[in-house]
Amino acid sequence: MDFRVSQAATRPRFLTVIPDLGIGGGAERVTANLLCAMQPDMFDYHLVTLAEYEDQYHVPDYVNWKVLHSPRVETAGIALARHVRALKPDIICSHIVSMNVCTAIALALSRVRARLVLVEHHVATQSVVSDTSAKGTGILNPFLGPAMRMAYRRADRIVGVSSAVLEETLRVTGLLLSKGTVLHNPVVFPDLEQRSAEAADHPWLDNPDLEVILGVGRLIPFKNFQLLVESFTRVSTQRPTVRLLIYGEGPLRPELEAQIKQLGIESRAQLVGQKANPYSAMRLAKAVAVTSHTEGLSTVLIEAMACGTPVVATDFASARETLPSCAHPPVAFTPDAVAGALLRVLSAPRRPEELKAFAANFSVPRVARRYEEIFLHLLDRRQPQDVLAC
Repeated sequence: MDFRVSQAATRPRFLTVIPDLGIGGGAERVTANLLCAMQPDMFDYHLVTLAEYEDQYHVPDYVNWKVLHSPRVETAGIALARHVRALKPDIICSHIVSMNVCTAIALALSRVRARLVLVEHHVATQSVVSDTSAKGTGILNPFLGPAMRMAYRRADRIVGVSSAVLEETLRVTGLLLSKGTVLHNPVVFPDLEQRSAEAADHPWLDNPDLEVILGVGRLIPFKNFQLLVESFTRVSTQRPTVRLLIYGEGPLRPELEAQIKQLGIESRAQLVGQKANPYSAMRLAKAVAVTSHTEGLSTVLIEAMACGTPVVATDFASARETLPSCAHPPVAFTPDAVAGALLRVLSAPRRPEELKAFAANFSVPRVARRYEEIFLHLLDRRQPQDVLAC
């Protein structure tokens, strides 16, 4: 601790901003992974979230964590501006579209001269500015588009977690391609394989006579788990040993439970709830399915492949960028298409080494080094004046 404090004045101040780090969100997990993987002595690290939860992703002790206790992103601007004004960071990295707009505005209000990097995790036209956790298939929020066009111009760099995300973000904001960079999510951390070897703690996964299909994610509309449940009923009529497990929590749990009951598959499909370690289940499953309407870059698909497990995905915008040539190609958003792909995957031999080799491209240390290169490059071009004249 003394080393961190004594060296803070000689190192650039690095501020990460995200609404929260509650367990269950892909962007939240990516942000935590990035903070854990960046070199400890490179920056004086600071983190701002609007809220805190009992279950949160871990960040290193040397990261100074400030919670603003703001109930909504839209009302956090003044509090964030005050914090930025007091901290005077050299570089700010903000995550998630509504938080990005808020951070850009807060930086302008603070009159601090800092480099600004905005990381976009989802296709902009799927985002709802009033709720960062609920994204559907509707059109762009009428207030979000103009806010993005105004706020994103202040950024020094726009990072998209996939080509699809970056292209759509630049289209919505009208910014030039030269301002954007694609940096895939840091997903595969060094001990993932070790954690996947832990006990799965579910009788279906421990039974070699059963074929488990696994879904993982928040139980929210854009994850489209209703399609996975409907597709599973078609698979189960042809393969009586197949089972469905869904790991995750969310507001759609009652609706999914009702769907499972209505289809009469309670003995073959279960909602397991949130698990801190889903990787052992991924390793033991016969297939992992992602049937989302949209994904910026599916961390679940990458994690499953890192565990050597075959995957099936619907044809959302970034699906083809996430899957290697040895995987089943993305399928249409219909129960028959998803069921057909699952049946083909279940009947095919596993190719774990090829899948693991592809997933290594998304290793946390590798991606963290690329982020560091961008941050250092921007700091080299920083104006010498720390705060704008009032």
